[in-house]
Amino acid sequence: MKVILNDVDAFRAMVTKVAPVVKDSVFSFLRKIKLEAENGELTVTAANAEDFLILSLPGRVIEDGICFIEYDDLRKMNVKGFDITIDADDHYINIKSSGKSFKTANYDCSGLFPEAPEINSSSKDFGCIGADILSNLKPLSAMADAKATRTLMSTIRFDLDKQRLITLDGHRVGIWNLPHCGLCMKPFNISLNAVGILKAAIEKNTDGNIGISCDGKNVRFYCYDFHDPHVVGFSYITKCIEGNYYSIDSLIETARKDYDYEFSVDGKELAEISKEYKKGFNKDNMCPMIFFGNKDSVMTAFNFGSFLTADKFTSLKWEYCVNESNFFKGVNPVFIADACAFLGEEISVRSNFSEKKPFYFSSDGDEKIVLILPVNIISDGNPLMSFAMEQLQ
Repeated sequence: MKVILNDVDAFRAMVTKVAPVVKDSVFSFLRKIKLEAENGELTVTAANAEDFLILSLPGRVIEDGICFIEYDDLRKMNVKGFDITIDADDHYINIKSSGKSFKTANYDCSGLFPEAPEINSSSKDFGCIGADILSNLKPLSAMADAKATRTLMSTIRFDLDKQRLITLDGHRVGIWNLPHCGLCMKPFNISLNAVGILKAAIEKNTDGNIGISCDGKNVRFYCYDFHDPHVVGFSYITKCIEGNYYSIDSLIETARKDYDYEFSVDGKELAEISKEYKKGFNKDNMCPMIFFGNKDSVMTAFNFGSFLTADKFTSLKWEYCVNESNFFKGVNPVFIADACAFLGEEISVRSNFSEKKPFYFSSDGDEKIVLILPVNIISDGNPLMSFAMEQLQ
């Protein structure tokens, strides 16, 4: 095969994009990258046991063919300039550009390298630009558990029949109600590993839609150009994670409607507080941060061990409070920090006077929702509780 690429940045981006697919592969043939020139197009394929990432590279095909190059070699090559020539025979691959030349082995993996599965479903338009997906998938995925023994707690749920994405880990639930999404199809679940691959594949300045096809066993994400739908930037295929997903609708609706108080705070202020507390949080000791207050003020407090601290919200806006009673609730500061990263600038907080009822955090008119279960607090003899109550006097 022989091809000439006209964009060194696209070549370098290709190396970065395939990294999440191949970097943890234990089989040597899955650490190889497949380059295929056919019908005037050059495609690059990276694969592992569950994922297939296929990229289209800009350039001219001089001679059709297939070659396999070692990823570790590819990432070490400092290719420069334009008109990058890739010329491969049965034994070697030669790469030349702007006075820089490389020669490496062409590995014969034709009998081992897996073929991407065919998806028997018509393509659907996701309706959100790539940058929107990129900016929300990563913080949403933080609210799932990558090490969970219950498989579905380590997935992202594409509930596209209700036009939303969901993650949960047994202590919290994250929901993104998709804006301007015209897509309705059966729900499917994908692993958290897919987030890193999509994050690498979708460029921040992507000018196009993300299409989705799913047949219940595999799902395909692909990016196409607005002006020319036949130009596909990437195609990513991964397995669906099977199983009956958890029913969360009644839980969310109860928390949305059954509350004793509601207020809103600036997301940046809450994020700064939670990040500070997060530094002193010890999951083995499980000392939570406390939300406490009344109709006059709302504060947070934390026990760093050698000292106690309390912070009063300067951005507080009361929406509703059923009575004048004091309230308090313990929560993991790591969960609050993760929620702030997902929710954004202005966060609405609802909860119940009951110490066991969850916090309901939301933003953008419930476009984004996070439900967090509280941590039990023993109030008698708790120095942090005594300190907190002093601040309200």
